[in-house]
Amino acid sequence: MDNKRLEECANWVAEQASDQLGGFIPAELLDLMFELEPKIRAKNNDTEMDHQTMSKFLMTELRNEGVPIDKTGLTENILQELLHWEDECLSLSGIPRKIRSN
Repeated sequence: MDNKRLEECANWVAEQASDQLGGFIPAELLDLMFELEPKIRAKNNDTEMDHQTMSKFLMTELRNEGVPIDKTGLTENILQELLHWEDECLSLSGIPRKIRSN
């Protein structure tokens, strides 16, 4: 996906998540997730990684990137919700991804 679509998707997911979860989700968090996900999938040789597994890897990588996980209250469950919204955005963009169900 090109950078413009990624940015639009990050903004859309951040807006949806902020509305639904009742807190502020910065688009920059989504940008970082979008950057980390392909690396995690490649590193684990798992292009169809389920959201539960991905959220565990993302928590570790986000901590490594300096995201203040404890301060923000970010959890694996929230990351799974963000991944589901990302799926919806990708589908709406005509680029659905295939993942395993948990």
